[in-house]
Amino acid sequence: MNIVIMIVGTRGDVHPFFGLGHLLQQDGHRVRIATHVEFEKEVKAEGFEFYPLGGDPRRLSAFMVETSGRLLPNLMNQSERAGLPEKMNMLNEIIQSTWPACTAPEPSDPKQTPFIADAIISNPVTYAHIHCAEALSVPLHLFFPQPWTPTHEFPHPFASMSYERGCTRAADLDASSARTRARIAASRDLLECAENWYSYHMVDYLFHMGVSGYINDLRVNQMGLDPIRRGEHGFNLINNNHVPFVKMWSPNLVPKPKDWGPHIDVTGAFFTPPSKKAAAWEPPQDLVDFLAAGEPPIFVGFGSMVIDDVDSLLTAFLKAVEASGARMVLQSQWTAMIDARRHEAPPSVYPIGPAPHEWLLPRMGAVVHHGGAGTVAAGLRAGKPTLICPFFGDQFFWGQYVYERGVGPKPIPIRKVDAENLTVAFQELR
Repeated sequence: MNIVIMIVGTRGDVHPFFGLGHLLQQDGHRVRIATHVEFEKEVKAEGFEFYPLGGDPRRLSAFMVETSGRLLPNLMNQSERAGLPEKMNMLNEIIQSTWPACTAPEPSDPKQTPFIADAIISNPVTYAHIHCAEALSVPLHLFFPQPWTPTHEFPHPFASMSYERGCTRAADLDASSARTRARIAASRDLLECAENWYSYHMVDYLFHMGVSGYINDLRVNQMGLDPIRRGEHGFNLINNNHVPFVKMWSPNLVPKPKDWGPHIDVTGAFFTPPSKKAAAWEPPQDLVDFLAAGEPPIFVGFGSMVIDDVDSLLTAFLKAVEASGARMVLQSQWTAMIDARRHEAPPSVYPIGPAPHEWLLPRMGAVVHHGGAGTVAAGLRAGKPTLICPFFGDQFFWGQYVYERGVGPKPIPIRKVDAENLTVAFQELR
């Protein structure tokens, strides 16, 4: 079979699919990974065919960080207003590129080898996956490490609702009897459950309203399909058609909700198989010396987050290290956390660039990061207590569940991070 895997997102979204792709290849299937151009070399290095999807993951990440993942922009904010056309153009580029990803030769292939997908695997934020499957009459299977399916147990990650369930207790209510308090609490719980459920439909509806014109342009002008009309509930096609959906997280961390049907599976996290480059990676001698010189340090890294005010964040972490007596390995990836031209790391801090987490994290005492699903899984797999400083979306979800399961302190949203609360958290992590 010809199988296309379509992925929109950052490196942490793309890499987990490499293991799945290798297993499909071992079963004799031809596998194409369609994702952003930034990851082309990594995809091809793993032995997969590649097709470029639209969109710039760095710009999308920066936009999400700036808006804290809000669905509706703050029109009073000039920066958000200015960035909105660029974001919408990128969404259109992504949607329009999905159809050729399923049906066209790779643009850089000199032989122009034909490709027609016999099956589609996708994360949900490619948006046009189900329309490609309809046009080709092929099966679709969704994969995602986020709760993207309606449930009463917790809200949609982009609904900007609290994950602190049960924060209003019956005993806190002003009522005349325990029985009355219980009734009030039960009513409130039912309301919160309903709010959780409907948050998915509202978010899906708002997403669909934003991209429905692009979707219908794709259906009519590229696929030869009829447009999706408003009364056809285009926002709910995935749920109405019970499209198979794999949730890529551990059921020990977040069990499958009881109101999810048999077409949904919580399988466990997908870990990236070590690449030849990662397997050959050797730590610098000064890192080896740093690790041997004292207690295991706290790893701090924010992966693919694009951070504007790095200096303030760095200052808070450096003060917390000094006040708590901890040591720290500070990783820079899409944002340079320490600029050697402007900052000098104290002896208790080791700055590092990209490094394999499978080597690095087991040697740490604890981990602090933004709360991407892959980094959450990697830190817990290494057995390390975890502090999450969420920026947006599902990162708040993972922060709350890490805290509730007792494997890390209460999350500190990145906009509330300061030296004082970091110092307390570092002391708890030690």
